Amino acid sequence: MQFEGNNTYLNRKTGEIISVSQDDLRAAENDDPFEHLPEWHQEAMKVAIDVIENYEDYKRLPTKYDINEYDMMADFCFTINDERNKKLLFNAI
Repeated sequence: MQFEGNNTYLNRKTGEIISVSQDDLRAAENDDPFEHLPEWHQEAMKVAIDVIENYEDYKRLPTKYDINEYDMMADFCFTINDERNKKLLFNAI
């Protein structure tokens, strides 16, 4: 599940799915110190730094704004061979 302000990534090497806050990514890009943060946040910062330093190992997963449901349904309709059913499906969407 994605939350506003977070990016979700697939680690291509490990198969792990991680979620990183945009604030942590910005802090990692800026090399902001994080030793003063609570331990749980330090761990989150280490993950953010790994995403920044090894970006090629990660694939950003789409957000709800990146997915166009209508286009997905239209693409499916185009796969239907029966013209009558295809037309019915297109009219339904």
